Amino acid sequence: MQDRAIAERLSLLTIGPALLSLSSIFARWYPGISWDHFFVLFLMMSTLLLLGVFFMFLPKREGRGEFEESFLIAGSVYAYVLLWLSVHASLPTDQDFATMICLVIYTLIGLSTYAYGKLSERRNLSYYGGTLLGFTIAYLLLVSVWDMELPGRIVTFFLIGTLLMMTAFIGRKK
Repeated sequence: MQDRAIAERLSLLTIGPALLSLSSIFARWYPGISWDHFFVLFLMMSTLLLLGVFFMFLPKREGRGEFEESFLIAGSVYAYVLLWLSVHASLPTDQDFATMICLVIYTLIGLSTYAYGKLSERRNLSYYGGTLLGFTIAYLLLVSVWDMELPGRIVTFFLIGTLLMMTAFIGRKK
């Protein structure tokens, strides 16, 4: 029908499945990946990301914000949760290594999104990357410091610190 308003209102029906998928996030995933819960989260992630892409190509309404960004952000949050749960369930004996893998991946995604947003002057992307970096560093400093063993803590802090120092001067004038 090419009516964006109807599509936006109908897309709010995804709130129900999103609420129902919360039980898959908080379910027991150990030992090994729970494929039923994995499929539920993967389906929600895919649906939200596809809705975001769908709204990108529909004509925009006047006076309305970027509706597709909310779906893309929600889909990426599901992707991060799915990555966290899958990696931790796949490595039940080495939780410190699983945490390090996830935090390094989150840092790489956050840094690349932030750098791309700064260099292409797209504020929303740089805010998104900065927010992801903020959550990653906050988790690292507030939770991982107390949960991880000393060798895992040292390696994780070293890797993430190196990544942050490599990109510290992006967007700065000479």
